[in-house]
Amino acid sequence: MILVGDDPASLSYITAKEKALAEAGMKSRDLRLPADTTEAELLALICRLNGDEKVHGIPVQLPLPAHVSEERVIVTIDPAKDADGFHPVSVGNMVLSRSGFLPCTPHEGTHSDSHQPGRPLATMTVTVAGPPESGSSDWFRRCSWRRRTARWIPAILKR
Repeated sequence: MILVGDDPASLSYITAKEKALAEAGMKSRDLRLPADTTEAELLALICRLNGDEKVHGIPVQLPLPAHVSEERVIVTIDPAKDADGFHPVSVGNMVLSRSGFLPCTPHEGTHSDSHQPGRPLATMTVTVAGPPESGSSDWFRRCSWRRRTARWIPAILKR
């Protein structure tokens, strides 16, 4: 896992991810970088990890410091190692219900819907709220693709 800086919420989230990985018996590399790491340095690290056969997934904890482009970081990750499912190829695979890494929130949400027994999920209305970067727009598209009635409220949340 790559963490740039020391955002308290990100540190807490990384700690939870590491615990979950350990409980699942999975190995994880903890790559914590200082907040002043340059974009070029981060992209070079990702390129090295892309080429490392021992690395199967590259999660990058967001948000990144303001001087680093999240978009450039995300598209630099090999889609086959995109553990967060944010690469455009991964998002496309999710929307089309193809295999590959999927964003956790929209994927889990579409599979954990509670519903009335005997009522087809396609007949339900789904309301999705959240800013696009949270995965809400992906969840909305996935619900729409499955022919559900879906509403998306692109709420603006303060960080």
